[in-house]
Amino acid sequence: MPNWLIILLGLGLAAALALAVAGPLMEKGMVVERAYIAMGPANKIIVVDLEADRVVKELEGVENPHGVAATPDGKLIFAASRSGGDRVIVFNARTGRQMAKIPVAEGMHHLIADPQGRYVFVAVSSGQLAVIDVAQMEVVKQIPTEAGANYVETDHEGRYAFVTNSMAGTLSVIEIQSLEVIVAIKLGDKPAHIAVSPDGRTVYVPNSGSNNVSVVDVEAHSAVGTIPVGEGPHGIALTPDGGRLFVSNRAGTTLSVIDPARSRTVQTVMIGVGPGHLTVTPDGERLLVNIRGTGGRP
Repeated sequence: MPNWLIILLGLGLAAALALAVAGPLMEKGMVVERAYIAMGPANKIIVVDLEADRVVKELEGVENPHGVAATPDGKLIFAASRSGGDRVIVFNARTGRQMAKIPVAEGMHHLIADPQGRYVFVAVSSGQLAVIDVAQMEVVKQIPTEAGANYVETDHEGRYAFVTNSMAGTLSVIEIQSLEVIVAIKLGDKPAHIAVSPDGRTVYVPNSGSNNVSVVDVEAHSAVGTIPVGEGPHGIALTPDGGRLFVSNRAGTTLSVIDPARSRTVQTVMIGVGPGHLTVTPDGERLLVNIRGTGGRP
């Protein structure tokens, strides 16, 4: 039996969902851990208490939210519109109150806060990475990437930001200290989400059009191999210890479980129709998956 629990989030708007986990956060003298789920056309973000396994709040006032990210201290939530809006909305995580509306650009996709909490990086599909200064609550730089900037992630030490460019088939590597692109690495067809190993040396990227996962050596600035998975891989998540890698096969009904040490799929789990975004809770015990409908059991 695996030592992880799959939680399915079949919320009816799965094609537009994104997931972020924030915590721990002190609230009423208690430590809480929450998941923030962007609900796309419903124009809201729902907040799930992961201890109670229930929706505890809704954050409204953001148009067609797709990307959502929490600052490392869990105090601020940033939400971006994929279409129909050009602003990132900032919420107070404890109260749910809007703190700011930051003009960025249309076509925003995913976003992430850097580990130090200084910046929030926003991928813009026209081919750029917008850099928001958290203290100033404004964009301080637009970094050119390549066509179809999609997903953004950082390593755990805050040295690099990584951006998949789905139309160009590349991964842009940005040095956070200088906020400059240092290399664009060729991947497969339609690269999607990103997972970074705990030591920051390896990046994993599912290629939706190639039905595999690219393995990238960060220091060598190159893709060093691929791992076959299911049909239309999209989301990806790594356990905190780096021992297991999960990939959602969005064009099908399965989840691929990969052993990174052996660079091979060790299990395929029937999970439901159109699994998309993934995230692993910080304790490594739960995997959150959004799906379009049931089609299997974990």
